[in-house]
Amino acid sequence: MRVFSKSTIILLIVLSVSVQSFAAEKTQLDLQAVSALQGAISFLESLKSFEIEGKAIFDVVQEDGHRLQFERSTRLVLQRPDKLYAERFRDDGVFHKLWYDGSQVSILDVGKNAYTQFRAPESIDDTLDMLENLLQEPHPLADLLYSDLGFLLELPDQAIYVGPSTAAGFMCDHLAFRNADIDWQLWVERSDTPFIRKVVVTYRNQPGIPQFVAYLQGWKTPVEIQEKAFSFTPPAKANKLSLLIPPAAQSNAGGAQ
Repeated sequence: MRVFSKSTIILLIVLSVSVQSFAAEKTQLDLQAVSALQGAISFLESLKSFEIEGKAIFDVVQEDGHRLQFERSTRLVLQRPDKLYAERFRDDGVFHKLWYDGSQVSILDVGKNAYTQFRAPESIDDTLDMLENLLQEPHPLADLLYSDLGFLLELPDQAIYVGPSTAAGFMCDHLAFRNADIDWQLWVERSDTPFIRKVVVTYRNQPGIPQFVAYLQGWKTPVEIQEKAFSFTPPAKANKLSLLIPPAAQSNAGGAQ
């Protein structure tokens, strides 16, 4: 007895070819998307100093699978090769500041008036790697601070040019990327200063598929930043702790922070 008729077999062959063609198309890297990303990378790498102000919205998946959403405002000040200041104010009132002066990292919990200090490598890039290992939570915007951003071109298995789009009040090129673990989207300003104006990261392999969204409306490129911006002076009556790691929102299941 025939399980499939001749016409059915032909249809299955056609569908198989179609699926293979679609899969092959989706694994390609769209040259327009790659070119736009390369332009943004080259521009950011050329900057000796810059400031960023923005807002991030992120999910935290709870143990029972409930996905909660939080917000935080962020300000970053960078001067290559060895100066960094960062602050973030969460919607639950937690306010952290970080200073890196080329040899030491200082982290202050403003609300608790407590701080910690520890030695750090001699470059921003190495210090960012150290902080990522120490804090054990994703900080997608930190990827924009490295002096060598070439790794961003190596991450995607797929790249799509979505089209022109407005983000944070600026006309941008909307780009979409994917690899085995995450999807991420970038909105690159369409101008002679191709700042990244919006970032979306979707963690497909994490429980609850949490998402991180950041709007970067405030970019500044001062020629030089005063050294005192990167120097930490403990506030009056501040408690010094041996180690203070900024706490993530409560979750044992992971999520975009």
